[in-house]
Amino acid sequence: MTAVEVVGVVQQEAWRRGELPPVEQVRPGLWSIPVPMPNNPLRYVLVYAMALPDGLALIDVGWDSEQSWQALVDGIRQTGHDVTEVRFAAITHLHPDHFGLAPRLREVSGAALAMHAADASLLGHHTAT
Repeated sequence: MTAVEVVGVVQQEAWRRGELPPVEQVRPGLWSIPVPMPNNPLRYVLVYAMALPDGLALIDVGWDSEQSWQALVDGIRQTGHDVTEVRFAAITHLHPDHFGLAPRLREVSGAALAMHAADASLLGHHTAT
């Protein structure tokens, strides 16, 4: 069996203390942004932000709540960007902590949103071919 090496020690310690971890630069141009999930035992989801030549791309967007939105906006600021600079967001799957803020993000930033066609069909949205 292969041992698991924890590289996000700060995030692991925050989890143990029951706190929201800080935004972490994973490597140049890539950050993990903790976005809280109020009243949920999972506490938060990590949204990943990647620098683009003209803004940011996000992997997942977080839970739909005002607290979550504010954490996402503040976390994006900590990367040196503004939420209006988000150009693209990839939604990995249809759990509300991964796609909940997608409509608000699109409204504020105009970001292109992408998800698997099967997930989009469950939401009743039309997909481009």
